[in-house]
Amino acid sequence: MTEKHAFFIEKEIYDTIMVMYKRKNYSCVSDLVNVALNEYLAREHGQAAIRILSKEAVSVIENAILLSERRINRMLFKLAVGDAELKRVIAIASRFKTRIHLMDEIHEQSLREVRITNGILNLKNTLEHTNDDDIERYSE
Repeated sequence: MTEKHAFFIEKEIYDTIMVMYKRKNYSCVSDLVNVALNEYLAREHGQAAIRILSKEAVSVIENAILLSERRINRMLFKLAVGDAELKRVIAIASRFKTRIHLMDEIHEQSLREVRITNGILNLKNTLEHTNDDDIERYSE
């Protein structure tokens, strides 16, 4: 529902409105003014909330993002180190390879281990749980 109201507008602003409504393909000056006022009021309403919450909210959000980035970076670093360790172990193990399916067996065993532990592995635990039978089986 539209209502008629009288507003006082400076001449320079009115001249700009007259040019802009034609350029932006508005049907009349009122349409442009309504859109402009709606955008301005929405922005100002949002800015009021941002002014009140900005410092605290921004600080909380930045800290949460920073902590997440640090955790992700630590996990990626650990994955890279683990990957390098495993490649070295596999390279050493492949020198003892006399069986064709050694890599398939290692893959299957690793897959089972990851599923059982939900992917929480480290090389020390794996070495502790690798018994002499496994070593003999792979080196045959």
